[in-house]
Amino acid sequence: MTPKGSKNKGSSFEREVSKLLDVWWQVPTGTFYRSKLSGGSNEPGDITPRLVGDNSSLWWPFAVECKHHKDLKFLQLFESQKYKDGPRILQWWKQITDDVKDVKKWRLLVFRGNNTPILIAFTPDDWITGKHYIPTNYFPGRFKDTFVYAPYACDDVLYICTWKEFSSKITKDALMKIKEGNNQ
Repeated sequence: MTPKGSKNKGSSFEREVSKLLDVWWQVPTGTFYRSKLSGGSNEPGDITPRLVGDNSSLWWPFAVECKHHKDLKFLQLFESQKYKDGPRILQWWKQITDDVKDVKKWRLLVFRGNNTPILIAFTPDDWITGKHYIPTNYFPGRFKDTFVYAPYACDDVLYICTWKEFSSKITKDALMKIKEGNNQ
């Protein structure tokens, strides 16, 4: 794929994720959009909400990094010998971690390959200081088909699951409860 084709694939994926975020966060269509320069500006991450009109007081705690690779295979994300800078998922995680180092944002890594479900990587440590698990009192039911990754080269424990599982278990209301609990 040409660099232009790859950029178009990434831009298209960012627009797709923006629409998913509109539905998940229960805001009007078009509230979320690709950041100016797609993360290359002073806004952390690839997607940000428009804070105008009814959305001017919108609480959005996340920095979202999007990755769409044509031939992404799940287990290849963790191969360290293939990439000089370590496993691909850690390279991506480092990118979003660097993006939020000067702002208080929770990290969401959204990624997929062609003909695969959208996957999410996140760490509950962003939400609840000192917790390496997702407290069940905040989220109804249990996470299914969730991969927990504790890499040696990273202080974070990453949870990786499908967008469908993530968005059904982690709701705006649940995150608001966590925010309120953290402020006490």
